[in-house]
Amino acid sequence: MKLPLQTVDINRFTRYNKADGEVVYIAEMSDFIGFNFFQQLYDDAIDTGFSILNPKTGNSIVVFLSDVIRGPEDQEDGYIFKPTYESLAKFPKLSVGFKVTVFND
Repeated sequence: MKLPLQTVDINRFTRYNKADGEVVYIAEMSDFIGFNFFQQLYDDAIDTGFSILNPKTGNSIVVFLSDVIRGPEDQEDGYIFKPTYESLAKFPKLSVGFKVTVFND
């Protein structure tokens, strides 16, 4: 079962449209004091992530932690989140290359 999640406004991220069609939203973790990016998504799985709301459309999606960006000395410099399968089924255009990168500053 999907668990209730904290939701963040998509406008709190900076949007980049890449030449290959990929859409990347970027932010720094310190800009989200008190927000948990690593919430358990399902009661029967270890996947973590959060919910994103587009206030313009009223649509929301759930993203999961896909990759960790490692820096020098193997420290965690950032996190890449991608839409869950349920979100992709609901909004197929996201499969073109939607991702969220949160830097651990």
